[in-house]
Amino acid sequence: MSHVDQFESAFRSAIRPVYQPHAIDLNCVLTISDLPREAAAGFVDRGKRYLASIFPQRNQIRWEELGRDSYDSTATLLARVQSIDPSLIVTYRNLDTEDWQFQNSMGSRLDTLINQTRYPVLVTPHPKTNLSPDHGLSRTSTVIAITDHLTDDHTLIDYAAAFVNAPGSLVLAHLEDKNTFDRYLEAISRITTIDTEDAALKIRDQLLKDPMAYVQSCRERLLTTSPQIKVREIVEFADGISNFKAHIAAQSANLLVMKGIDHDQPGIHGIAQRLINETRQIPVLVV
Repeated sequence: MSHVDQFESAFRSAIRPVYQPHAIDLNCVLTISDLPREAAAGFVDRGKRYLASIFPQRNQIRWEELGRDSYDSTATLLARVQSIDPSLIVTYRNLDTEDWQFQNSMGSRLDTLINQTRYPVLVTPHPKTNLSPDHGLSRTSTVIAITDHLTDDHTLIDYAAAFVNAPGSLVLAHLEDKNTFDRYLEAISRITTIDTEDAALKIRDQLLKDPMAYVQSCRERLLTTSPQIKVREIVEFADGISNFKAHIAAQSANLLVMKGIDHDQPGIHGIAQRLINETRQIPVLVV
């Protein structure tokens, strides 16, 4: 390696991502349901009480509602949502379908709503699941923000921190894709000029170094802005969706926060799609 390359590597290694917090301001919250009038009113009331326990500016929030008589198609629903222009949408999985009883499904209408709008969506368990009060819209003493790319993801942290009922815990989880790592390592092992074992250790350390540094910057900034929030981290390799789900369960999380839209390609980011489908016991905030 030339001296120039060594200098560039050292310079790039010294660059660390730093969390830059921004306040979350909920001016308008939109609830969407397909429930009968009385049940829909109950869902709206639960949403109001839930957000009232979190946001101090709750009296300034404008509430809008779209019930089952407010739209007759997905296109109409999207148009109504666009005209309301909410800061947050509150709805539930399997909206307008009876598929809530099946695993691995969020429903096509919710999928389209997340894909086709730019608004954060709070997805709760379906009202008919009859979960205990500990699930659904309950106090968020532990919020977990989970991703496979936790660097410079300010929006994700902003929302996750905002939804913690202080004093509470914010768990920042970066789970690196072990299968992809192993595949590249297999390719490296076929290059005779590279020490595979040394490369594996150095690449592994480098892949985890940036998210660890980012978590530390989050901890330092939140100590100033939200001192009652305790920040914990999970930064490691994961070899499948089961690892993500295991961490959610182990942390006894009340809310899962994820980045939903993949801006590099159409649709919901792959790991987010699967976690929304399979995380059925607690609300999921997709930002």
